[in-house]
Amino acid sequence: MASSQGSKVKREYAERIEVELMKFLEDHIHLESNNLQKIKLYLKQHVPSSVSSITEIFDSLKSKGLVTLGNYKVLSDVIQNIDVRTSHGIKDFERRIQAEMGGGSVGHRQMSANCAAARCTTDEYKLDMLFDFLSRKLSPNDMLIFSTYLDGSQMAETAHSFRNPSDTYFRILHNWKSKNPSIDHRSKLKEIFSSMDRQDLAEEMDHFSVDQYKYTGLVIEPMTQFSITDLNDLANNLATRYYHVVRYLGMRQRTIDQVEVDHPNIREQIYQVLLAIIRKRPDLTRQDVCNALFYADHSDVIEILNSEWRHGS
Repeated sequence: MASSQGSKVKREYAERIEVELMKFLEDHIHLESNNLQKIKLYLKQHVPSSVSSITEIFDSLKSKGLVTLGNYKVLSDVIQNIDVRTSHGIKDFERRIQAEMGGGSVGHRQMSANCAAARCTTDEYKLDMLFDFLSRKLSPNDMLIFSTYLDGSQMAETAHSFRNPSDTYFRILHNWKSKNPSIDHRSKLKEIFSSMDRQDLAEEMDHFSVDQYKYTGLVIEPMTQFSITDLNDLANNLATRYYHVVRYLGMRQRTIDQVEVDHPNIREQIYQVLLAIIRKRPDLTRQDVCNALFYADHSDVIEILNSEWRHGS
């Protein structure tokens, strides 16, 4: 009886570790659906056995062609710089899961963990959107001094920073957040804006909310699911400043970075990022996308989509 109970607990540990690792992959990288299934199978086969580190698993996935170069770069950066709890290997997962399963209801603890994860994701999204909003307000001429105030070192000017300053500002802020995860980012930014004589931005930070960007104009069948056909129409009509649209829809910067590594063509980048959003948000509606376009000052694209939807009705 004791042996049977021990096997059950061990099996539950392995299942929880598998779920944790799969969730980590889904959260941090963009995966094609066929590779997603192969990775799930790989984890089922290898996680219960002896594995010395998570990096070992990722190395194996890369060698089998299940993650691309862009995937692997993002995962390496995340392991080393962002998600510290994963950097110590699979044994940390085992210890934490064992502690979680050591008392009380597993279902209750899982629900609490899910709620905490949801709050974390919401907070991260809100901060990223604040960064995106500010990136569109800052002058390109202030980029060098802003980066100096932010982390004490001047950034190197690149073709990208001249061509797309708002995206460069966002990346500066995002990297700063990743390097300093524990500070009060909002308060620090207000101090910097005060030093730059940009008190207006500090005040705008207090009033900014993603919820205020709701498109109230005409949307044909607004609650209809946003389809692959719609995705093609959208990808064909967005240019290099598509970042603001996809960030509003919840896409993380690490996924954008990864797609850019894997797909040099800008149109393909836009398509792949939008496709990743649809996969993560199958309930995405036409209204959701129009809200994002409204936020990003792309009313022209809303008109194009409405025209396509009108003819398709």
